[in-house]
Amino acid sequence: MKKFSWVLALFILIVTTVLPIAVGAETAKCCKLAADLRWISGKIYSGTVFSDGNPVNCTDASPCNCSDKSNFSSGCYLSKGKTVGPEKTAITCDDGNPPYYKTDAQSMICLLNGIKMVTNWFSTIVMALAIAFIALGGFNIITAGGTPDKVTTGKNYIVFALIAFFISALSKIVPSIIVTLMGLSK
Repeated sequence: MKKFSWVLALFILIVTTVLPIAVGAETAKCCKLAADLRWISGKIYSGTVFSDGNPVNCTDASPCNCSDKSNFSSGCYLSKGKTVGPEKTAITCDDGNPPYYKTDAQSMICLLNGIKMVTNWFSTIVMALAIAFIALGGFNIITAGGTPDKVTTGKNYIVFALIAFFISALSKIVPSIIVTLMGLSK
């Protein structure tokens, strides 16, 4: 269990160190959305957002105010795979095209996108490890042949897998709660 705690602590340290670099949420940069994102604060100045399943076109002349509950009761939904950039009109993204969504809250959207991307990868990796631990634990129990040490080792592997499932669930739940408490999404 001590080894697992150290690995988890090291992973958290690496993620918190690398995440700001990976996100690159600077004012002159764009980011590509790794997942659909619901945004409930700020304005979107270009692109098509979805509100209650209906597409809404946003323009500089008529921006979408995602915090306006009369028009966007559940916020603006930004589509996966689209780029988000700053409100500036002359900005181009790394692919040479202007950003699909232009907003003054680009840095925060890119940060949330990065957090979602990291938690999705973390959850996937932890689930794969948990399944491997369950298989290894089951194998040790089945092949124990009456040896109490092998049975105990197999049970410990299965307990580690259950802890990994719990940590994987927390990696999805905790960021969602924090974002909701910040008032950025529901």
